[in-house]
Amino acid sequence: MLNFRTFVPAIAVALSLATVAAAQSEAIRFQNNTSYTILRIYASPVTNSSWENDILGANVLAPRQHLDVTFQNVAECNYDLLIQFEDGDEITDVVNICQIGQYNINN
Repeated sequence: MLNFRTFVPAIAVALSLATVAAAQSEAIRFQNNTSYTILRIYASPVTNSSWENDILGANVLAPRQHLDVTFQNVAECNYDLLIQFEDGDEITDVVNICQIGQYNINN
């Protein structure tokens, strides 16, 4: 027979662990190693059918500069990236944001 007093705390522990896992954050440095200014960086979980907001917002990422970004509430690690340059070129990639600390943008 199931003991109610041990079952309820076990559920509480399981729920708190699930909340911690869902609230995971991941920090990444985007390093612009190109000679071109980056106008926009989009990053979205691969399961999303549309892009999230532009990470740069009203800013740009000049050549040889970097940007530190912290993704909040990461539930899955694989993200699609779209990087748009001032000359119209684009880079797309898929990265595991849970395993990299820096993403180097090279030409």
